[in-house]
Amino acid sequence: MVHWRKALPLGLLCLAVPGAVYGQEDLRGVGVLDRLRPAYDPDGVRLGAFEIKAGVKVSETYTDNVFASETNKKSDIITSVAPDITVTSTWSRHQLRLRGSLDTRFHAQESDENATDWALGADGRIDITRNTTLALDAGYRREHEERGEPDAFAAAEEPTQYDIIETGFELAQRFNRFSVALGGRYADVDYEDVARTGGGTIDNDFRDREEYLAQFKLGYEVSPDTNLFAVAEVNQRDYDRIDPALGAKRDSEGYELRGGVDLKLTRLVDGQVYVGYREQQYDAAALEDVSGVSYGANLNWYATPLTTLRFTALSDLEETIEAGASGNERTAFGAAVDHELLRNLILTADASYENEDFIGSSREDDTYTFGFGGTYLMNRHFRFGLNYKFTSRDSTDLGEDYDENLIGVFIRTDL
Repeated sequence: MVHWRKALPLGLLCLAVPGAVYGQEDLRGVGVLDRLRPAYDPDGVRLGAFEIKAGVKVSETYTDNVFASETNKKSDIITSVAPDITVTSTWSRHQLRLRGSLDTRFHAQESDENATDWALGADGRIDITRNTTLALDAGYRREHEERGEPDAFAAAEEPTQYDIIETGFELAQRFNRFSVALGGRYADVDYEDVARTGGGTIDNDFRDREEYLAQFKLGYEVSPDTNLFAVAEVNQRDYDRIDPALGAKRDSEGYELRGGVDLKLTRLVDGQVYVGYREQQYDAAALEDVSGVSYGANLNWYATPLTTLRFTALSDLEETIEAGASGNERTAFGAAVDHELLRNLILTADASYENEDFIGSSREDDTYTFGFGGTYLMNRHFRFGLNYKFTSRDSTDLGEDYDENLIGVFIRTDL
């Protein structure tokens, strides 16, 4: 699934908590996961006018429901090897970043579930003038569909892999306190066919599509800590083939209007909140048009210098191949806490609720997740940790419920 916007976190107004100075660094208003730790942050490598950061993460994860199945629960141990590299320019003007990553997963029991994801990309910024910038990005990703995703075929012998080619731009101009930006994005999504359990092939060509998005944004800086914005977006989604179950393509076009604020309330709360209206119209007569309120929030509460709380909320519309459904209207809420128990020991916990309403279909899913973990920073080059995650989905469709427990350990090494 292509996500034009990530889920945005949500916050609560809070009582003021006195700040503190950790050593010589004032930690008020800096998240636990965002602050610098000179004794433990990787140095990277300088190569001329570029900085290279690279590392490898190796993890072992136990799952008690590898197929995310309601009745056929099987346990497994998954080994993941995931190297990544980022090359960033250190120029005084303009910026260029190159990035690459790989994640190979091996299953001890169910080898058909093995998968390799990888990504290559580049993004940059051209400073045309002091107040005019052009941002560009492009990338290629190969990913796989997790067994627990709502559109995953239970009859597939192995996870479905798909490729995404994505590119975008944004031209921004600032006029004193006002700003204006024009942007666009393009994505080509290509799903691979997969063998069917019991024989035959699942033809995924009807899921292949191109997605276009154009965006216009206005901003006004009320103060250094408060920025109001308004966004207008239009999109178009063109599918390559007819959906056999529908007898037509799932082509659509739509728009979204939203307004919000980037804010900072003292040094204790900051983030973004927005609300808007969206509409998506489908070319096929059998698919119901979707319209309604959209919203999102991403707020951080720096409760103490050593504890950060993050709150999220999101209302979004995603593509789906659910029979009879036009779109998947997704509503999500989440909260997380990060605590610095020691300078080099970070504890985290999070919980979320997600509702997926398949418009035009009787299917509706409620998914609950809870997790916690810890990371120990050994030195600049090594860190390790453990984590636990519980997921439970309750669906109105028969056979779509499942529970899964994940317990993992990892070690990461960086340059």
